[in-house]
Amino acid sequence: MRRKKVEWIRIVEQFQKSGLTIKRFSAQKDIGEQSLRNWSRKLGRESSAAGDSNSGFVEIPIVDAPVGAVSAMCGISIRFGTGITIEVSRDSDRGLLAWVFHELGKAQ
Repeated sequence: MRRKKVEWIRIVEQFQKSGLTIKRFSAQKDIGEQSLRNWSRKLGRESSAAGDSNSGFVEIPIVDAPVGAVSAMCGISIRFGTGITIEVSRDSDRGLLAWVFHELGKAQ
């Protein structure tokens, strides 16, 4: 079934809010996985190009402080649109963090 752009915008928004993997969402909605991937990427690029603040990127300012002070407070919190949050402290295990991102990549 051939869909119009306006339909894909609605579908991609539903997918992003669902918290499901592309595979599971596609199966539930009877949509081709690759079509959903392509439209998600296409619409993501368009919103980024348009300067949409919901593009998924957040500017991280550089802290102007002595190196020791920065290393003592370094840490990041990554929040995904699905509600998942990953908090990384300066003492986080790099191997575990690499595994988490690897698993997240497989889920897409």
